[in-house]
Amino acid sequence: MRILITEPDSYSSEALAIYHRCGEVNLGARGESGTFDLDLEDVEVLVIRLGVLVDRSLMERAPSLRVVISPTTGLDHIDLEAAKERGVQVISLQGETDFLRSIPATAELTWGLLLALVRRIVPAVNAVREGFWNRELFRGTDLRGRTLGILGCGRVGSMVAEFGRVFGMEVLGVDVRPSHLPAVSFVSLDELLARSDVLSVHLPLNQTTIGMVDESVFTRMKTGALLLNTSRGGIVQEKALLNALQEGKLGGAALDVLDGETGFAGRIPPEQMLVKYALSSENLLITPHIGGASFDSMAATEIFCAKRYVELFGLESVSS
Repeated sequence: MRILITEPDSYSSEALAIYHRCGEVNLGARGESGTFDLDLEDVEVLVIRLGVLVDRSLMERAPSLRVVISPTTGLDHIDLEAAKERGVQVISLQGETDFLRSIPATAELTWGLLLALVRRIVPAVNAVREGFWNRELFRGTDLRGRTLGILGCGRVGSMVAEFGRVFGMEVLGVDVRPSHLPAVSFVSLDELLARSDVLSVHLPLNQTTIGMVDESVFTRMKTGALLLNTSRGGIVQEKALLNALQEGKLGGAALDVLDGETGFAGRIPPEQMLVKYALSSENLLITPHIGGASFDSMAATEIFCAKRYVELFGLESVSS
């Protein structure tokens, strides 16, 4: 069994040990262009993160491919239709609800981005680095007493809702399957948008949600409200978001994801409109999809997926 770990930097040693017991393990490397140089000829198991787009053309370069393992909940970096056609099984974190409740990284980053936005932390830090010391330039706003709207109250959304309650916020929620969450009052989408001072997006990217946060959403939001998106970039229509920021409809936004990021190959395209705006505007913060990228959470997810691979294929016990 030939197993290729495409992005091995800081990969969990425990997960690697599991794969080594299952077959021959090879490690990928990033080329000078920022893309990964991958020898796929005899690869049967492809273990990825988010830096490799597993599309139809990649699968054609891997005629022996049987399994793709991605320790992620989102799978927009994998062509699932092509995988199904070729009989390639995808192992991921989708549907692993019990395990995912122990993974806080994305929810914690969401809250960090919100605090950075309302307290103007990034420009304040930059000012000090440039030698300035004037707190009057960086007054922020409190979260206590404000209203937090959660669009998608699954695992991450429910964690963020709990943070909101701890900070003294009223928390509203919208979900296709509303459940009992003590921290959340479920309302209609129109009410959520009209009342929220902060709208936090926690939806999977699919045919229903793609482009869902559009001009009509921004029109219905409070003037001066904030937008957070740590789910997937394709859920937010970027041109509409840019217009809402430029026109002052939104007070600010913080994003950990961008539309089309799977094709960036390590470098942001020069025409990326939101990044260009953020270069000269304090009210837009963008991070490079680091939501799940804590050492603890990444190691836990990598180990979980390695063990799931062993279980599904009846390989030797991971305890041996």
